[in-house]
Amino acid sequence: MTKKKSSDGSVYRSLLNPKGVQVEFLLEFLSDIVYGNIGKTVRLGTALMSFKGIGTNGYTLSFEEGDTIQILKGGPSERKWQGVCYGGSTGTFPSSYVVEKSPKDWTSNDVIEYVVKPATKSEKSIFCEVYQQGYGKKVRAGKDDVQIVRKSTAYIIHSPEMPFYDLVHSIITHLKGKDLSREYVWLDIVCMNHIVMESMYESHAKNGDKGTHGSTLEDFLRFRIHALISKFDEFLISFNLWNKPKVLNRSYNLWELYGALFYKKPVSVILTSHENLRMLKTLASNYTETIQQLGQVNIRNSSPSLSHFLRDHFVDDAYIIKNQIEGTFGYDEVNDSINQFLRSWLGRCGLSALHWRKGDKKISSLELAHLSNQIGLQVWSELEWAPEAERLFREAVKKYQRSLGHDHKYVAIASTNLASVLAFQGKREEAIIRYKDAVVIRRNLPSEKLELARNFSTLAELLSDVDKLSVAEQIYHAAIDIWKSELGEEHVLVAVGYNNLGEMLRTQERFPEAEMLFKEGLRIMRKYCEVDNLLLVAVLYNNLGLLYETEEATEEAEKCYSLALKLVRKVSGEDHPDVALSLNNLASLLFTQKRYRDAEHLLRDSVEVKVKAFGKKHLVVAQGLENLATLLRMEKKYNDAAVILERALSIVQRAVGENHPRSKKCLKLLQSCQSKAGT
Repeated sequence: MTKKKSSDGSVYRSLLNPKGVQVEFLLEFLSDIVYGNIGKTVRLGTALMSFKGIGTNGYTLSFEEGDTIQILKGGPSERKWQGVCYGGSTGTFPSSYVVEKSPKDWTSNDVIEYVVKPATKSEKSIFCEVYQQGYGKKVRAGKDDVQIVRKSTAYIIHSPEMPFYDLVHSIITHLKGKDLSREYVWLDIVCMNHIVMESMYESHAKNGDKGTHGSTLEDFLRFRIHALISKFDEFLISFNLWNKPKVLNRSYNLWELYGALFYKKPVSVILTSHENLRMLKTLASNYTETIQQLGQVNIRNSSPSLSHFLRDHFVDDAYIIKNQIEGTFGYDEVNDSINQFLRSWLGRCGLSALHWRKGDKKISSLELAHLSNQIGLQVWSELEWAPEAERLFREAVKKYQRSLGHDHKYVAIASTNLASVLAFQGKREEAIIRYKDAVVIRRNLPSEKLELARNFSTLAELLSDVDKLSVAEQIYHAAIDIWKSELGEEHVLVAVGYNNLGEMLRTQERFPEAEMLFKEGLRIMRKYCEVDNLLLVAVLYNNLGLLYETEEATEEAEKCYSLALKLVRKVSGEDHPDVALSLNNLASLLFTQKRYRDAEHLLRDSVEVKVKAFGKKHLVVAQGLENLATLLRMEKKYNDAAVILERALSIVQRAVGENHPRSKKCLKLLQSCQSKAGT
């Protein structure tokens, strides 16, 4: 919706009549403030200010007694809009109105105090559909308000102390190339009536610092803010922190961000050009520390939003938000979601920082090696960009070798990282070579014994994958021996070693040796009751169950599978993929015993878990449905099997195409069931 400029100020109607902000006018509004046009024109906001100009110090706005306020006309219908400034619709300005600092230095809070609040002083509503829901019948709003909110494309969060100039330019930079006349953003400093919000907080504060259950403010913080966020196309974060990076810590902003991630909205961090340069310099000079500082959000320890409307009446909105988290998602879910986003973003920024740093002729090869290795770890662990990580780790190895020689521990570190990425991509032969390189270096470094054991264990696993079993067995024993000598014979890592070696022996059908190792691992793990260690106990029980099932010791196998399932549920929750795997293993055992009814129940539970974990259109779900259909066919429930296979076929065809062998196999099974069912 394009606004036509006019002398009466309707160009700013989108800004100060807060119905979603037209971006092209934000920049123009900012220019008027910064360059002093605010004192020469009558186009500010919704009130025509007939003041006499800017004071001698350049930013004091002075008014004479008796100056009047005129109400602007706006919109195609020329109807009056009832937002006014100081004094009411027919009142007068104060004798003087002093802005305490230059508009060039205004923060977002200053814009609220000096512009938005005065311009909306007599307006008693918050102009947003969601705020209407939260504020009940007290809100007046017209059809236009709702329509503009629905048109809004971006929701923005930022620090109230951020320079307004930077905020606006970061928005403009992000939207460069788009038709700005059609872009609307939800920027709370101009999309809310702050006097009403202040009144809402003040009313809430009268009921005690921590609020009253069911109040308007509590209702808004708990539910309405996420409902609002769900309406927007994208979510933008603008902040100014690169001089002294610090963890994001305002409860309200973190809760907004989690809402965007929960609704799977595209989230972007937007920066001005000079802030982007400062970000590159910070990451290039101290990447690891910056990652640790910014990627460790804990909303449990976050702070209330002590912003402009909380100066006189303290309200602990953090308390309200934390109560909501405790009663719904849980801190782990919220923290993990936010930190995953931040670390992923920092990984992408790291690539830009490295590219920028390479242009500096003064940087040493060793500094570039450190940076390549650090950023490689980030893009690998957080983004799983294996080819990009491989390239960075190769660069790191070469630069470390050039700077420190071929036998330095940093070469071993980068070689290990490179081997890990190569193995993930199926490049096992080169991965084995790189692990061996790391082993050769670390054998001569007494301080690297535990890392040597870790290299041994991973190398043995790769060797067993390429059928070099005798060598793999020797290396597994070498890792276990180091863990025993360095950490003690009953350390958790010793149990890990027993499990890994036992699993390899199980696949070779060396059952007595494997059984002894699994049981020894379980004996050690009885000493460790922490939740983090229970998953290893579940793995040991699961592998022991596989062994007993192969030996047809079905009663022992069922006990082991049941214990593994119970532990995985306790550690990972009901909807974790590992739960689906445990359900499948137990169902498979019951199937071989022809206990079809029990197996069917477990397989249906497994499908439900996979749907929650991966989404209902994932191929993993299709595999679960096919397993269930196979069991139903054995029970001669052909109609039920056909319904299940139709669902599986739809997923498979959408994923791999109708002509793929897997699609054809699924279709053949479906047709067989339909034929036997007589349909």
